[in-house]
Amino acid sequence: MLNQKFAAPRAKAAGKKTKPAGLAKTEVELEIALHYLKPRIWRSFVVPGSITLHRLHDVIQVVMGWTDSHLHSFRFGDGEYGVPDDDCVFDSGATETEVRDERKHVLSDLIKSKDDEFNYTYDFGDSWEHTLRVKAIRPADEALKAAICTGGARACPPEDCGSFPGYEELLKVLRNPKHPEHESMREWAGDYDPARFNLADVNRQLKRIRVERDLVGSFALRLMPRRR
Repeated sequence: MLNQKFAAPRAKAAGKKTKPAGLAKTEVELEIALHYLKPRIWRSFVVPGSITLHRLHDVIQVVMGWTDSHLHSFRFGDGEYGVPDDDCVFDSGATETEVRDERKHVLSDLIKSKDDEFNYTYDFGDSWEHTLRVKAIRPADEALKAAICTGGARACPPEDCGSFPGYEELLKVLRNPKHPEHESMREWAGDYDPARFNLADVNRQLKRIRVERDLVGSFALRLMPRRR
C-alpha cells in the first residue's frame, strides 16, 4: 500500500470547481483509531458531510496530535486519495496506482452510511495506519464552521519514533529510570506523556480550520493561521 507511485492526474479545464455530493446537508461523526497499539489511541469527531478530503486531513492531524510533517493518503476499497506528486516515487514491484487528488474529492465519495470504514496512512516511513469508521450521519440544521472533537484517549506517538515497534520500545525505556538510554530518550521525547489527551485544547485548535461555501456553491476552504 505504501510503496506506490504518486502520479499526477491529467490536467483539467481551468475553473472547474469541486461539487459537494450526497452528504452536503449533513454532519458525520467519525471515529479514528491507530492500528496495533494497546491501550487504543482513538478520537471521535464531527465534520460536515461535504468536507473535502484535503481538509479532513487537516482535521485528523489536529485531533490525533500529529504535526503534518510527512506525506499521507486515504484509502477506500481500491481507491487511493492524496496530493499527487511526480517527484515522490515508491517502487515495491507492485502495480502502480494513480493517486486521486484529495482536494477534488469530498467525504461522501468514500462513505454513504453508518459503519462504513476507510483508512488513513500518515508518514510513509513510520507508516502510521488509522481506520476511520462512521458512527453516525445526521441532518444538519446549520452548516458546521469547524470540526468538533467529542472524545478520545491517549496521545499519538511522537513523530519519527520508529513506527509501532519503536514507539513500544520508547515507552519501555521511559518507564524504566535504570535503563541505559533512559536519560537520552527522556531528553529526546521532552514532556511527552502517552496518557495525555486534552479535549478542550483540541477543540480550540479545530476552530482554526474552517470549511465554508462561497456564493456560487463550491467550497471556499479557509485555513486560519495554525500553530506548528
